Amino acid sequence: EVNSNQQLQNLILDCVANTNTDPIDISQFEEDLTTGVWYVEYFFDDYDETDNYAGYEFSFALDGTAQAVKSGTNVPGTWALVDDFKLDLFFGTNSPFDELDEDWEILEATAEIIKLKHISGSDGSTDYLTLGRNPNTGGNNTELNLFIENLSTGSWFVNLLEENGTDHTANFNEYEFTFLRNGDAVAVGSNNTINGFWTAEIDSGSLDFILNFETGTNGNFAELNDDWDVLEATQTIIRLSDVSGGGGTDLLTFGREPNGGGGGSPDPQELRDILQSGTWYVEKYLDDGDDETSDYAGYDFTFYSNQTILATNGSENVDGIWIVTVTGQELNFEFDMDSPINGADNDEYKALQYSPTSVTFITRNSQGEIEDTLIFKKN
Repeated sequence: EVNSNQQLQNLILDCVANTNTDPIDISQFEEDLTTGVWYVEYFFDDYDETDNYAGYEFSFALDGTAQAVKSGTNVPGTWALVDDFKLDLFFGTNSPFDELDEDWEILEATAEIIKLKHISGSDGSTDYLTLGRNPNTGGNNTELNLFIENLSTGSWFVNLLEENGTDHTANFNEYEFTFLRNGDAVAVGSNNTINGFWTAEIDSGSLDFILNFETGTNGNFAELNDDWDVLEATQTIIRLSDVSGGGGTDLLTFGREPNGGGGGSPDPQELRDILQSGTWYVEKYLDDGDDETSDYAGYDFTFYSNQTILATNGSENVDGIWIVTVTGQELNFEFDMDSPINGADNDEYKALQYSPTSVTFITRNSQGEIEDTLIFKKN
């Protein structure tokens, strides 16, 4: 039985990695590592960041030194084997090489490939590093990272679950799904909360989305637990399919509105009324992916009908303005606070989704991808 995202990811790796249970031959490992050059064929830390190391040749010497070389750039480093078959790497404090500075558990080691993993002490997520003999030219992780960005921003609802032609969507009508970047998944219903985990990967050129929810509280969630093929993934819809053991096709669709909801043109007054009801706090603020939520810790926000804002933490009051407008099928949100909590100011927010207790705003870059995320929760 698989009980965590870490176990699921390890199981996936085990399916493609060395299944030999014998301990690693240290002498052979050192010989392989210090022979020839290696390339980062895969690096995952919340996102697929393999491209950060494209073109770099890594070499490891018997004296414990290492280097990464690309077009005349030489990044010095060190390596060492430590207890429990771990490979300790250090390539300095400059990005992106500082992300390699960990004691990596060795999952597989041959003369052609070395697969490593590290469990983060901060959030429990698992990072993966694969060294191989084939150069990485970059440009292979865009689809996966866009999927992760969209999936982990805001909430989702099951809009369709069809198994062999039978519609089971209603089994999940009450649940709101959140997919965290550390691999955790949470489905919140009116009477209970179902926990699970997820992972995504490119397999044979196709994007796969793997779900596993606990089923002790609600057995219907077993219907979601599968390795799904991603048919479509945008900021507002995720369409999945899976060929069942009997040869039939199962379909699963997540959307931003509850099943049967939405439709019609967006109503700016509805969003204004929601924001003017009660006080709010910043649950999450991501500035181009960097978590800066702590800048707003302790502040409660009140949105007034005259388009002013008052944020207070009990000892300090901060003024601001807000405006909600509509353009086509999107609601626009302008947010402008005085110092010291003006880091999230922007006049180009779009309302990704909203409810009486939660509002998610995003900005997009020139390619239309999510750039910043600002989530307000009602107190």
